[in-house]
Amino acid sequence: MRKVLKNKVVKYAVTAAMVMSVMMTTACNSKIKVDYGYNPTDYVELGDYKGIQAEVDVTAITNQVIDDKIAEQLESETTYTDVNREAQKGDKVTFGYTGTSGGLSIDDFTGSDYSMTLGKDAFPVAGTGLDEELYGMVAGQTKVITITLPENSKYSDYAGKRVVFELTMSYVQQANVPMLTDAFVKSAFNCETVDSYKAHVKNDVSGTIETKITEAKNEAILTQLLDKCKVTGYPEEFLA
Repeated sequence: MRKVLKNKVVKYAVTAAMVMSVMMTTACNSKIKVDYGYNPTDYVELGDYKGIQAEVDVTAITNQVIDDKIAEQLESETTYTDVNREAQKGDKVTFGYTGTSGGLSIDDFTGSDYSMTLGKDAFPVAGTGLDEELYGMVAGQTKVITITLPENSKYSDYAGKRVVFELTMSYVQQANVPMLTDAFVKSAFNCETVDSYKAHVKNDVSGTIETKITEAKNEAILTQLLDKCKVTGYPEEFLA
């Protein structure tokens, strides 16, 4: 039976590691021996990798890191207001849930006053998809749903079994995300203008920006390198 790599992620990681191993082996002084547990040159044929250059969009990476940090800080300043309407994406909902099987309550499937943001957070019982059932509910509403847990459920005792969930919505709250204005940044972050606030954020995340740029360059080089090298096989331990 022909063996294959366990998954695409493993294939990419192993291929990259083997190519880099060959390059290190061929670049190292002959007196230095590097033990990888296998001979990299048995599996990789190096192409012409000299002259490879990394081109990345530094501006896009910088702006993304800054935007992510601003979004994080705005989220920390966000407040929530109770609303009398159906829950929708972006709302914070607070609810209780009870799961039963064979008429018996299940501790792992039971909780109260659990809060989550729709469209961002996951339902507390993994693998149920019940977060979708919270959409459209209103405060005070109770809903009963019967599901069958998947065979590969982390809750092995109930894998493949039917479980009845009762969901009771306590609160539906709308997010009040502050607008990025001069007045807001002065009040919240002691910055005179939005531009000065963004400059402050950029300085604050400068280390992250450099790291992201370096990672992007390494990824670009590795992608080109993999295109120029031929992998003829994989070590046995990486095959299934």
